[in-house]
Amino acid sequence: MTKAILTFKAQVIKMPTIQQLQSTAQNMENRYRLPNFGWAIDGCHVLFEEKPRDLPNGVNPQDFWCRKQNYSINTQIIGNDQGLILDMDHRWAGRKHDARVWRRSEAKRYIENQPIEARFYLAADSAYPISPFLMKPFKVNEAAGDPLKRLFNRRLSGLRTLMSECIYGRWKRRFPVIKHIRNHTPLARDIILATAILHNLSIYWNEELPDDGDDNRDPVVVQPVLGPIQEEALAVRAAGQQLRERIMLNMPV
Repeated sequence: MTKAILTFKAQVIKMPTIQQLQSTAQNMENRYRLPNFGWAIDGCHVLFEEKPRDLPNGVNPQDFWCRKQNYSINTQIIGNDQGLILDMDHRWAGRKHDARVWRRSEAKRYIENQPIEARFYLAADSAYPISPFLMKPFKVNEAAGDPLKRLFNRRLSGLRTLMSECIYGRWKRRFPVIKHIRNHTPLARDIILATAILHNLSIYWNEELPDDGDDNRDPVVVQPVLGPIQEEALAVRAAGQQLRERIMLNMPV
């Protein structure tokens, strides 16, 4: 059954059209008064109940040991205001940082190669590297003495929560199996993707969300980005910071 569901991936989990991005961006601007945000990104740890099994040769189970003091698969999604999962990367062991998953993802290359008319900002939390395509909040010490930066952070947080964090909550409520997965690693990855496909189908079909009173959203923990920062990365970050400043200064108060 899981393998059969996976055959629908290309039809169900897919990047939006320009018209869909425009609709999302307009909705987000109306609600949060920040322009041109068409999607959001976040990472979530799908926890194993025990040490991962059936790993390829050369893969150490300890690579799956994550900051939650458990074995996990780090799963990255890109979502929108409809609660749809537009892209999922579930290849990574729990030890891998969200920023590294993003840097290696096909979604990054896809978004950064979009034509000018389709360049919508991707909302992210502090774990991700800022760029002209990805907007993250100002650091706490930057915003402490600046009411405008705090306002920007609050609006970005609301926008990002709606388009990414809430999706994880609804996804886990609908499919409790991914709260603590019990299967061998290859099947576990298949189940993660299959439930994401079913999640999107449930939205297309207007299915009601099960009412268990607990969306089990994992708390957001900010980690520093590790490793040396090259000159090119510094330039990208600086361009993103300048763009964020312009967005902040031009947003209505």
